[in-house]
Amino acid sequence: MKYKTAKSSLDIYFVTSVITDHTLIFTNQRMASIPLESLAWFRDQNIWKIYAFCLMPNHVHFILRQLNSSPVDKYLGQFHSYTGHEIVRFLKTAKQLKSLDVLKTGAKRIKTKREHLVWQDCLVRIIETEDVLLQEMEYIHNNPISKKWALATSRSNYPYSSACFYDNGKNPIIEIDDVRELI
Repeated sequence: MKYKTAKSSLDIYFVTSVITDHTLIFTNQRMASIPLESLAWFRDQNIWKIYAFCLMPNHVHFILRQLNSSPVDKYLGQFHSYTGHEIVRFLKTAKQLKSLDVLKTGAKRIKTKREHLVWQDCLVRIIETEDVLLQEMEYIHNNPISKKWALATSRSNYPYSSACFYDNGKNPIIEIDDVRELI
């Protein structure tokens, strides 16, 4: 996967990563924990601040702030590599052959040396203004309650999102940084 990112003056980025062929992978708590725990690890290592996130059944959105001088794509590559290996390991253990076949076909389609292609797409957008930051956060937090998904009746009740923190002051499933410290 190649990333087309430029350096942001604020080092704040909106990221969307999509599973190959939009396969519904994150349908149970164990699978959901893989990318979420990885985001938490990058935060705990003081590599990223995580201001918002939402894990959907086939993709993840998050807003991060890069905390060191390395390019953001270096760490996004590590995020995708680690989570990809863990997802494949889980799918093999759980004998979820249909999902593994989709990921295998994805790898063949792009002619990679890897056996499986877990993450098909990654969109990285630079956030330069407060208005764009707030707009992207609203998009992320409203994703589970959109007509297309209808995963929750209230965005703050969706368990794999940071909306509960901003809407109700409740701790989300992973610790995040309060974006209001920037505003």
